[in-house]
Amino acid sequence: MKTFFLDYCKCPYCTGDNSVLKLVDPEYRRQEVFSGKLICQSGHSFEIKDYVPDFVDCCSSLPKRSQVYDLLWDAHAKQDYKGRVHEFENKFQVFAKLPGRAGDYFKDKVVLDAGCGQGRFSYLASSLGAKHVICADYSQEALKQAIQSTGNPDNCSFIRADIMQLPLKREFDFIFSMGVLHHTPSTKESYFSIARLLKDGGYVSVYVYGKFTLPLITWPLRIFTLCMPKERILRICDACGLSYDPLKTPVIPIKKVFGSLGRLDFLGLSRLTYEGLTTPYLWEHNLKELMGWFKDSGVEVISHTNIISASGRLKAFSKDNTGISADKT
Repeated sequence: MKTFFLDYCKCPYCTGDNSVLKLVDPEYRRQEVFSGKLICQSGHSFEIKDYVPDFVDCCSSLPKRSQVYDLLWDAHAKQDYKGRVHEFENKFQVFAKLPGRAGDYFKDKVVLDAGCGQGRFSYLASSLGAKHVICADYSQEALKQAIQSTGNPDNCSFIRADIMQLPLKREFDFIFSMGVLHHTPSTKESYFSIARLLKDGGYVSVYVYGKFTLPLITWPLRIFTLCMPKERILRICDACGLSYDPLKTPVIPIKKVFGSLGRLDFLGLSRLTYEGLTTPYLWEHNLKELMGWFKDSGVEVISHTNIISASGRLKAFSKDNTGISADKT
């Protein structure tokens, strides 16, 4: 944990002065906090382990979804992001479609990557000159890989947290969440959870699954797969050529065979994923829904795409006109 994280964090269960987190018993390695605790005045304690503050394990009421995503990210091929800034900028703009240069939205800004995964867009924000980047994810394995893949830049700090209960103040110039919110109990409430952290004039970019874009076969299969051991489903996906690691050789090349059929693969067998078969929450949305959330949160849409993504700027954000608390503490 970088010490600058203390400027942006708060206890997710407290308000006012009680929400201030104090660093206790820190062990420093490579000039950052390797282990220790963050404790608020009410006594809520959050462990720091392997450079990552954990705001999930401390709360037994949070749903235990981490196993699905720990297995998922462990199955991915390991990454090294050096020299890939241009690639990631182009990919980011496919979703965000920000007017002008993407770098202008990151330079000297405080940024939140809400659901960072392996950290490719966190790395992009860091490389394009962000002042500080808070990289949040629910999965311990994702965060471990993100630290390795990005090279743990000096302006990035990684935290384990639930998007619907983020331990953060309203201090962010730019927040993005690409392909994550639809894997929470409520996509809409998760959007409002991150939007309320924007400073006035701040920007937000979001991408969610569009209506009828997931493979049709996913839905009947989930009736069974949600009850099966996750490790078994991962092995089945690997055997059928649906692996996250392209170097793995399939036993039955379902992806290759059905992918060659093009539109004749109307059930979408070639597009099945372990995540789609195992994640507890899987929602699809249309652009009207997403645009409505932006409007309700006081965010003016500046761009949108037909893949159901949008970017916007917060003009005014108060409880009076949005119904959302803008507490900075």
